[in-house]
Amino acid sequence: MNLSSDQPADRGFLLWVLGACTVLSVALSAWCIYIDDVINNDGVEYIRAAERLALGDWTGALSLYKWPFYPLLVLTVGKVAGVGYQVAGHIANSALLSAVVALFVLTVRAMGGTSRRLTLLAALVALIHPAFNEYRAFIIRDPGYLVGYLAGVYFLFRYCRCARPRYYVGMLVGFAFASLFRVEGLVFLFCSPILIVLTKTQSARSLGLLTTFGGMVGVLLATVLGWWALVLDGAVTFSILSDPVQIISTAWDQIVGGINKKISILQQHFLGQFSARYSYLLFGLTVPMIIVSTTISQLTAPWFVLTVFGFRNRSGFANHIQARAWISLLLLHLMILTTFALIMLFLVDRYLLGFSVTALLLVPFVLDNVLGKIRWQDFNRIKQVLIVILLLWGVGESVSGLDNFTRHQHLKEAGLWLAGQRATPGSLVSNDRRVAYYAGRHADLDNIVPSFDALNNGLKKKRWPGAEYIAVVCNRDLCQKIIKHFKIVRKYDRIKIFSGHKTDKVLIYRL
Repeated sequence: MNLSSDQPADRGFLLWVLGACTVLSVALSAWCIYIDDVINNDGVEYIRAAERLALGDWTGALSLYKWPFYPLLVLTVGKVAGVGYQVAGHIANSALLSAVVALFVLTVRAMGGTSRRLTLLAALVALIHPAFNEYRAFIIRDPGYLVGYLAGVYFLFRYCRCARPRYYVGMLVGFAFASLFRVEGLVFLFCSPILIVLTKTQSARSLGLLTTFGGMVGVLLATVLGWWALVLDGAVTFSILSDPVQIISTAWDQIVGGINKKISILQQHFLGQFSARYSYLLFGLTVPMIIVSTTISQLTAPWFVLTVFGFRNRSGFANHIQARAWISLLLLHLMILTTFALIMLFLVDRYLLGFSVTALLLVPFVLDNVLGKIRWQDFNRIKQVLIVILLLWGVGESVSGLDNFTRHQHLKEAGLWLAGQRATPGSLVSNDRRVAYYAGRHADLDNIVPSFDALNNGLKKKRWPGAEYIAVVCNRDLCQKIIKHFKIVRKYDRIKIFSGHKTDKVLIYRL
């Protein structure tokens, strides 16, 4: 049997590929967890919320995290499997990531990639690209979001080929499921009617008007949800939903106020007297630069090139309707990312996971063209060398997503040592929630502060009368400052030090 032929992949072949993907995905997750067994920062927050939910304290859980569905999943898996919440998070995410890989393959097939070779190439991309592998050791909600989002995209492309009501319902269910994990899913859920209408044959004028209207709706939703997720603090108060106009007005005022504040700082501290007038222009250029640089960082440069090449050559689109749907999805992602970048003036790479996975849908088709439909001898020597370099570079970037050996083992070691001392409530003060987690003191929320300055200020004001130990995570420069300050000003003697990657350390003092 020729696995890489142009023959259509029958049901048996597809099931074999999906089964292999599941096994390999679980194995990759196990490997990534093995080489990086230190919990991530967000993982501690989700476990805190799950613990509150286990006690029936919904108010406390919502005060920790406004979107409680992922902590609820961790709690459920932990109870069903009879394991701790950290293990439950790894089990849940391993299963969800296996589903993401399978849905990526199915979505490529829904776009028309039904041959054996394209099915295998889709599986290969989903299994090796860093966007799928970099976060396998993390306890985060993004895999759940990707499952729902890709399910929605799968049914959208099915609808593009055959407009059946069940595909539309499947799309709605998928986007609704995505919304349980990330609030951005609501943008796709509420814009789904626009996505469906865009799949219909339209005149140029009506299509332009519809696209403009869809863009306005997308911007409005992204703005409100960005404000909700990033600006609004505290527990969710659903009473504000009674006045949608007030929500939009408040979101707009706070976002504009935040932007003006950032521009004012730029004028006062970074620009001279005569260049301050260009601050709005510089700010306007900064946001696109953040989005572009983060996109290339998340996709990685070689895979970014392959995606651009696929778009230029219309690879992967059975018809213009599919191309329209794919572009619409990317534009909605860009609206969400632009809103986040405007509010925060930075983007975390994993915020682009949905965008990246959507863009990567074209890559299997590009590889198929290179491997199956274009003769190697058709390229001149320079193009042959460039193609080889690009493919090897892509493989190298992919391998790098699977060698994320932990750099934070010292945090775990410090926490476990502290756990062996006295682990009574209020006994530990730290600037890192992971140290507190392994010390068994992560529930002491008031005793975990984000920076040394905040910690030092709390010591000055005697904020923690029951504290017996201080654990400070620092790099070389900060460590030197802390050691000098604690010795001269506080008169504390360091009792333990744990060294980590390069110059990172955990300094432990007894009060």
